[in-house]
Amino acid sequence: TIVDTGGKAAADVLAGAEFDVHDPVPRALADADSVILAIDASTPPNDLKLQFRQTVRFLEAWQTRRSTAATVGGLPGFLVLTKCDLVARPDEDAVQWARNLDNLKKRVAELFDRELDNAAMSFGRIDVRVHTTAVRRPNADEPYQVDELFRDVFAGAEAYRRRTEKSSQTLQGSLVGLGGFAVLMALLLGWYFATQPTLDEVAL
Repeated sequence: TIVDTGGKAAADVLAGAEFDVHDPVPRALADADSVILAIDASTPPNDLKLQFRQTVRFLEAWQTRRSTAATVGGLPGFLVLTKCDLVARPDEDAVQWARNLDNLKKRVAELFDRELDNAAMSFGRIDVRVHTTAVRRPNADEPYQVDELFRDVFAGAEAYRRRTEKSSQTLQGSLVGLGGFAVLMALLLGWYFATQPTLDEVAL
């Protein structure tokens, strides 16, 4: 299931001081196996820093909620630079454009990593991956890296779901084992007290 949010709804969630899981978007995020954060590739660096800081504050509140719920860590998050066709220069070909996007992706990833390093993230850090996409390539009508993005998203979500199910099975097995041990101890205590001699037998 893919949940798409409007820009205003996402902005309201990011700007919120608290993570209210009763609202539709936070509720979807609370149960998500993967999250995509889309940012315009032409955003100025200073505005990008502000967006990242706001995003990190949201992630802190979000991860606190997921940690309280004992959610498995390592949730795959995808930071996607969209509209990359708008940053193409008139004098560059498709190869140069793709090379410049790779450099942009590295700079953005480093900037976001620095913001994450300064955050007091709780148990289970988010696994953030950066992608660049465009509705069309320079001098072509075909999209750029959109199919690769969704393949990565679905693969990451599937792996995360498998880890979650395995963790749940391990927890259930541990609880069953502890329950069996408690029953065994209760039986041993019952047998011990049942086989103790009475006061008359001790006097005799």
